[in-house]
Amino acid sequence: MPSRLANANPLRFFSSFREERDTFGPIQVPSDKLWGAQTQRSLQNFKIGGEHERMPEPIVRASNMEYGLDPSIRKAIMQTTQEVAEGKLNDHFFLVIWQTGSGTQSNMNANELQWKSIYDLYRS
Repeated sequence: MPSRLANANPLRFFSSFREERDTFGPIQVPSDKLWGAQTQRSLQNFKIGGEHERMPEPIVRASNMEYGLDPSIRKAIMQTTQEVAEGKLNDHFFLVIWQTGSGTQSNMNANELQWKSIYDLYRS
């Protein structure tokens, strides 16, 4: 049975936006979310699924850590990774499973929000 939210605009719940850019140009992204332009385009271009069809938490929480990084960057990565593992950033994984096909959109969602969180932590 299809979700009754399948054709709903997921952005209707947000009131404040910031501008992000990619090779397609500028796009408005909810200001309180960590994702970037690619995730936003995916949300707008694939208006299918609903809240209960988002990426499963075990997939969202899977992560890998590289060594040899600047300690302050490593600390920001570790903090963000811990927040993902604890489910504190679940509201930033907004895509539904039907958008993942080859995994491009879900990978971009994870990359964008983790990069933004790491960048914000690193700057502070």
